[in-house]
Amino acid sequence: MNNACGSAPFIRAARRSDLAAIANLQLASWRDAYKSFLPPSYLRDRAEQDVRAYWDRCRIRPEDLLLVAFDTQDEERMVGFIAVWCRPNPFIDNLHCDPTETGKGIGKTLMAAAFKQLLLRKKRTVALSVITENVRARDFYLRLGGNPLKRQKEEIFGNPVNVDIIVWNDIDTMGNW
Repeated sequence: MNNACGSAPFIRAARRSDLAAIANLQLASWRDAYKSFLPPSYLRDRAEQDVRAYWDRCRIRPEDLLLVAFDTQDEERMVGFIAVWCRPNPFIDNLHCDPTETGKGIGKTLMAAAFKQLLLRKKRTVALSVITENVRARDFYLRLGGNPLKRQKEEIFGNPVNVDIIVWNDIDTMGNW
């Protein structure tokens, strides 16, 4: 894979010291990708406080999976992350990439790494919710073999959104996208 990060990003398990950079990356991703789905005033005035508070309070359990991706040319530059909470069933709570790196394979690489780790833990299914109107993200998950299960209403820090629940019923069959 040839991208701005050189080749495939360097991926490792997140450390507690990575949480501030994860919050920064999520905030940048939201301000770019969610500008049509969340109120501009929320993204401008409140999102930073909510996202930072979420990661400050986050309690990652031993069964959870939090992976971070770094630029291979600048190993201090985080370019993406994926958070999979296994409580008890795996649920992808977050997948975000640096908005300047979108479309360069980082998300796909993170998904593949997460699926590999889940299989090592004897987990075969995973689910996530994606904002229904976020067609780019929804299509990405469908291209990676996810199946729409249902549509429902949820809230993102008090902001109502419609989401589609996407599931992978057997991640072992995903192969090498």
